[in-house]
Parts: sequence; structure tokens; C-alpha cells
Amino acid sequence: MVTDEEIAKLHNLQTLDPSLDNLISNEGITNLTNLARLDLDCNCLISDEGIISLIGLKHLILGRNDLITDAGIEGLTNIESLELRGGSKITDQLVSEFVNLADLDLSYNYKIKNDSLKRSTNLNLNGNYTISGYDIEILTNLITLRMSGALINLISLIMSFNSNVTDDTIMELTNMTSLCLYN
Repeated sequence: MVTDEEIAKLHNLQTLDPSLDNLISNEGITNLTNLARLDLDCNCLISDEGIISLIGLKHLILGRNDLITDAGIEGLTNIESLELRGGSKITDQLVSEFVNLADLDLSYNYKIKNDSLKRSTNLNLNGNYTISGYDIEILTNLITLRMSGALINLISLIMSFNSNVTDDTIMELTNMTSLCLYN
């Protein structure tokens, strides 16, 4: 069994995955300042107090985690990849403030939308039914969009100056009545 005391001694640790774990708590990770990737998916023990000092984090997974709020991650300005699948307590406003954010996973998350998406280059909207045509229009940096079932009711899509649209991009948009692909 791995304890907080033993984890806390791993000062050079760069990746930690205590997801689904009920052994590692705030005390175990607070001083792991070299962490670049942290997976707290379904973690029931680590809260804002545990991650607030982890300013080196670049990849953070918070899916199905109700213990981490905006207050816990607002100072983590190096975040490049944020996974909020399945819901979390993180808000639109905070996500939009992460200037380095490139990868955003909002699959099955119905809280985040609109301007929070605009910096994303890779966006996962699988199972997300709250994203509208307006939200897609502001995605000027988007390279990859995963949306299995997410936008099946979309009826109009304008993809101007985007040469990366492929059959895979639009194949599930069976209700679409208007598509503009001009360069």
C-alpha cells in the first residue's frame, strides 16, 4: 500500500495518477512541485488545498471530481491540457483565462461552453449536447474536434478558411441543412 508519506518523498515525480484512489490525499502531493501531469479522475481525497501549489502542472485531469474548484487551479497558469469529462466544479470563466490551454476535453460535461473553447486546438465534445453553432464558429485555432454524437442536431455549419475539413469531420451531422466550406 502506497501512503502519503512515501509519495511526498518523491520530489522529482513528474507524473502522478491517483485516479480512483482512496489512499493518496492532499498531504501526499502538496510538495510535489515538479509534477507536470496529474490525473484526479474520480479521486475522492485530493482537493483544492492539495493542488494549489503545483504551479508546474501542464496536464490536469479532473473528470468526475467535485473536490477541485476554480480556487484550487486558478494559479496553475501553465496548464496546456485540461480534461473535465463527466463534469467538475470548474467554470467557464476560469477555463477561458488559461492562455496556454490547447487541449480541452469536455466529453459529457455540460457546464463549460462559449468563449472557454476559443483557444483550443484539440477539443473533445463527445456526448456534450450544450455546444451550439456559435460555439463552433469561435474555434479559430481548432485542429482536432472529437464530437461523436455531440452535434447531431446541428443544422448549420460555416467552416470558412478551413482546408482541414474531411468526411470524418461531418459524417455524423445528419441533420445539417446548411454547410459552407469557402476559402
